[in-house]
Amino acid sequence: MFAPGVVVCLLIWEVNLLYRRLFDAHTSLLRISVRDGLTGIYNRAYFDEQYRKELERAKRTHALLSLILIDIDHFKRYNDAFGHLRGDACLAAVASALAGVVRRPADFVARYGGEEFVIVLPDTDLRGASEIAERAPRSHATEP
Repeated sequence: MFAPGVVVCLLIWEVNLLYRRLFDAHTSLLRISVRDGLTGIYNRAYFDEQYRKELERAKRTHALLSLILIDIDHFKRYNDAFGHLRGDACLAAVASALAGVVRRPADFVARYGGEEFVIVLPDTDLRGASEIAERAPRSHATEP
């Protein structure tokens, strides 16, 4: 009678361990699925979903919502002149710099397109969005 009880306990423990591993893998996949593979910031799919939710929330609560669109000027020429590896490094550097300008948990930066990024700022008026935009890095460099 003792041995079957031990076997059942071991099986329950093993099933629990498998569920925990499955949960961890699922969590990891969810985290990966909302991130841009190159830049590490949120991707367009995440932006589309979260922005829709924030817009609905803002409408419902009459809250403010600001969006900043950033486009890297002449990126195609940069990419053609210096190569795709440097272009990718440029995009990653811009993404990192932009991520550094948002500070509140609800604010986020996402890659919108090839060389386009967005900053979403819930509960932010034009003045606050302008301050964030001014903190965003700028460069007029023509070389890396």
